[in-house]
Amino acid sequence: ILDDYVIWPAGVSEKIINFTLNKPSLVRINIVSIRSGSSANYTGSLSPGPRSISFTKQFVENTDVVARTEIAFTQLDLLDTLIRPYANKCETSNLPSIHTESGFYHFARDDMAVSVQDANNWRPKTMHFQVLEESLIYVRVEFEFLLSDFLIVLSGSLPAPIRGRNGWNTNEINTVLAPGIYDLTLYLTYGLPATLPYCPQYSLHILIAPAGHSLCTSSQLIMLPWDLNDNSGGSAGIGGPMKDNYVAITASGVYLFKKQNVYTPLSMDFEVSATSYMAVFTSLEQLWRTIEYELYPVSNSSAVTPIAEIEGEQHIALYKLTVSRPTKFRLKFIPDIFIDYQCPFFGLKLIIAPTSYIKTHTTCVGKGSFALPRKDVYIPEGQPYEENLEIAGFTPETFRQYSNSSGHLSYAIKFYVLEEYNIDVQISFNMVSNLFIATLESPPYFSLSGTYEPPNPSLPGGIVVHHLQATISPGNYTLFIRQDPINLGVEKPCFPFTWSFAMAPTDLPVVRSVEPSGGDFSVGYDLEIEIQFAFPVYNSSHHLITRTPESSVRPPLLPSEDDYTFWVLRFPWAQFRVNTPYTLKLKPNSVFDSRSRDIKLLYTHVYRILLSTEIPPVVHTPTISPEHSHFGTFLIYFGSITVFLAIGVCLIIFIWRRWKKPDYETKLDAEGESLVARMEEREKDRDNTAIELVETQGTTEDAPETSGGDLIKMDFKDDKDEDLSLIHI
Repeated sequence: ILDDYVIWPAGVSEKIINFTLNKPSLVRINIVSIRSGSSANYTGSLSPGPRSISFTKQFVENTDVVARTEIAFTQLDLLDTLIRPYANKCETSNLPSIHTESGFYHFARDDMAVSVQDANNWRPKTMHFQVLEESLIYVRVEFEFLLSDFLIVLSGSLPAPIRGRNGWNTNEINTVLAPGIYDLTLYLTYGLPATLPYCPQYSLHILIAPAGHSLCTSSQLIMLPWDLNDNSGGSAGIGGPMKDNYVAITASGVYLFKKQNVYTPLSMDFEVSATSYMAVFTSLEQLWRTIEYELYPVSNSSAVTPIAEIEGEQHIALYKLTVSRPTKFRLKFIPDIFIDYQCPFFGLKLIIAPTSYIKTHTTCVGKGSFALPRKDVYIPEGQPYEENLEIAGFTPETFRQYSNSSGHLSYAIKFYVLEEYNIDVQISFNMVSNLFIATLESPPYFSLSGTYEPPNPSLPGGIVVHHLQATISPGNYTLFIRQDPINLGVEKPCFPFTWSFAMAPTDLPVVRSVEPSGGDFSVGYDLEIEIQFAFPVYNSSHHLITRTPESSVRPPLLPSEDDYTFWVLRFPWAQFRVNTPYTLKLKPNSVFDSRSRDIKLLYTHVYRILLSTEIPPVVHTPTISPEHSHFGTFLIYFGSITVFLAIGVCLIIFIWRRWKKPDYETKLDAEGESLVARMEEREKDRDNTAIELVETQGTTEDAPETSGGDLIKMDFKDDKDEDLSLIHI
């Protein structure tokens, strides 16, 4: 039960709520004064029977007082069933070391935890830091109100400590600091009774910037790493730090700071001890313009020129770092943006690799013949078409064959369509050695180039995906695979990639696109799959599906609100078994078009989580199952999930993860949905989901696994004049 505005009329000192419990229950109450921020909490394990809550205002005034009130109930036996199996499966997370040398600092993690043992014997944890100039600081800790409660306190060069303000499932500080030394302390002020072993989960977000800069409070963004070689240089958790001249980092959102609407350049340092290659990719899908790069040795500031580059909102540059001794470089990111956004950010993928890595991933020795896409494609009228090559590529001979004298590659695929078609092309490759693009042309007027998918943390190493989608009219077309000259300094290099080319008449009831279409993914990152339909889709009751069906592992994001044709599904990596193929399954007779025709997938999409950090040269693309025709029933399997494991994962994700992002929150909200009601609803929805996880047949190794009473009086001392400090039950 949530109420933003509980009004205490002038002269009234007490409010009473009556209720009856049918089973032993955990009760949790929080009340916060809107004006003063003073608060009071109650937690108790109560036996069945009639009960009443008495809220007492300590100081009776002649003015109305407004308070926010949150009350949560849950049955003890149900709660015990949900949390006990996972009580010993988490460890206490380390708090970050705050570095402010550059004036900026950002930390955001949604998967912080406190072990059961530490929760029962909690000692405050402190982070020390110093600011050298007047700075803004924003700190927020988020938690599940029913299961835990955290408090943050800022002290040091201040007249008095600053306590975080309570919000719904949050505690936060937002203030300005003078130059000085400070302590940021995290308190666990409430945990479940000892009879209910639980490791509290929380998210922590810290942002510091020089005064005058605009701050965005999104916990989904990170700060640009400042030193790729240092364990505490900001790259840990996104692929770093560097080891043996190799590092591959990916971040879907990196903060852009601005002061008076001017975006601040950012920089990162790194050191290599031998000749290496670096590819950097930034995506400004949310913004306009681009991010420019400047790369130079710190010692002499002589700019390094890229050996290949694709510029624009999606900017990719490939560099060769020629050194004979350890050399520190600085890579500068310069925003070229003229639009003012409230929360500006960019996506980043960067890989640095030694010459030996490049030779290994571009050599043709032992790889046999690379396949190339069909050059002349025949498409029967009204029929779909697909071609998937898991290991494609250009050998030195075929590269010369399809390149001009300057080394510009242009490989042409010709086809003709008799009616309107949807086309989907995906090329996956390692950007540290290749820079392919796909272009579709129909002279004299039609020409369309694809775009690079935004940096995806689950794609290993330097793997990127170039994606082209279009709806085309009847006519002749040529699909080009192109690449500008790249001089890697490697003798007779091969250029490997994977290939996915699918077409279907616009009226055919099939999935238009699945991205990524398949491949190997890094352990430690959730697998996010985007599904696009050619038109709005309906369920078996002929109701428009305006939200993605509940997955058995985690609620996906909402579809696009314009026409509900775009779905995003996110599957937690920890539930996968490593090096095991998984296949995406769209259940037959679960998703329909407006004419009640069953929508199908055109081909099989296979995925695999890699345990090893060794990065393969390309991402595997899907392969068509021989027993499936274009119009057959496509039974596609994704994940090794028995019913028991699926339910278990649902429960742990619900308790641990669901509150972390606004789209997935399971807070006890104004609609009156309780924890129990949400769980029951989730279990019913799970049986009706159109997307599910079933493991592709095979055997591989498993992935690593990742006090109260019936009468309580609680006093909270506060000097404010609206101290709502007494709660009685």
